[in-house]
Amino acid sequence: MLNKLNLDKNKLTNQLQLLRQSQESLAGYSDGAKSLMKNARVRQYGRTITDLATKLDVPEKYEKALTAALGEAVDLLVLPEDGLDIDFLNRISPLIEEKVALVGLKGLSKIEAQRAPIGDGILGPAAELVRSPETMSVLLQQLLSQYLVVDSLERAFDLPPKIRESYNLVTLAGEVLMRSGIAILGKQKSASKVSFVRTRNELEDALPVWSKSSPKRSPGKRICAKTYKC
Repeated sequence: MLNKLNLDKNKLTNQLQLLRQSQESLAGYSDGAKSLMKNARVRQYGRTITDLATKLDVPEKYEKALTAALGEAVDLLVLPEDGLDIDFLNRISPLIEEKVALVGLKGLSKIEAQRAPIGDGILGPAAELVRSPETMSVLLQQLLSQYLVVDSLERAFDLPPKIRESYNLVTLAGEVLMRSGIAILGKQKSASKVSFVRTRNELEDALPVWSKSSPKRSPGKRICAKTYKC
């Protein structure tokens, strides 16, 4: 019995270590994003760059929908303590060999949330189905305020025209029906980036309470990245 517990603990601990190593190595990000985040010259300019996706706490049920709603922004890089300015962009531009999306949190304007429609199959505004560090809440509103999550593509087409003209509709399977009338279908990018926080928390919760291999978490308390405050 003890041997089995030890084996289970070691398996979970290894999975957790691999997950953290994957995040630290920026697995799944472009070479351009990786080089920019790790470039010492960026730090010399007094700026910190992090990613967005692995700071999001998304229930497994909504991972495909949120990944689809974020679109290219799932690879977005963030300056958590600064805004963007032309001097900084001119300095880092020669360091970037591949296309990179970058945003500064400082100075972002808060969007007034509109009252979302309710009804059968409407699961809620995308921005309300994800938890994030408080400092990223305004950015999430900026990115997701126009997206409404529904259970299926059939449901999206059955909604009243007023809703379809007011929101981009995204399904649990990751299909998107834009309010412009454009439908985005097919296999999407992996949801592994937005699943990082959930997977990490599940592994930490599954470890025996006596395990000293990972930081302990109080029930229901999220561990945020060092850059942020919950």
